Amino acid sequence: MRLPTTTAIVLTCVVVLAACASDDGTAGDLTTIDGTAPATPPVVAGEALADERCAANRAAGPITFLTGFDFAAAASIVEVIVADANGYYDELCLDVEITPSFSTANYALIAENDAQFASGGSFSEVVAFA
Repeated sequence: MRLPTTTAIVLTCVVVLAACASDDGTAGDLTTIDGTAPATPPVVAGEALADERCAANRAAGPITFLTGFDFAAAASIVEVIVADANGYYDELCLDVEITPSFSTANYALIAENDAQFASGGSFSEVVAFA
């Protein structure tokens, strides 16, 4: 019997998720890529940010976000603007600066580390820059 493609995809996803799950129901060990313990305590939803983590976030310095089309209403910047307006970055001790820009200028600024994240334009813009 041949399974429909959608069913086969769903079953594959279920098997992969089951293989990644922890046996004891926890999220598993918190380690860095090289297998060492993280330098700062993890951020846990619903819990206050640890003083060590807050200090580390402040020490990182300002984080610049570049918009994709100046300050025009665009879906690509909504989450950053709303998070800033609601104080989410302050709660995480992050200094996020929202800077108006244009998507075509953002790729070079990110590559030069003049900004840390940005709104991109179309896929073809990314390919052209790459």
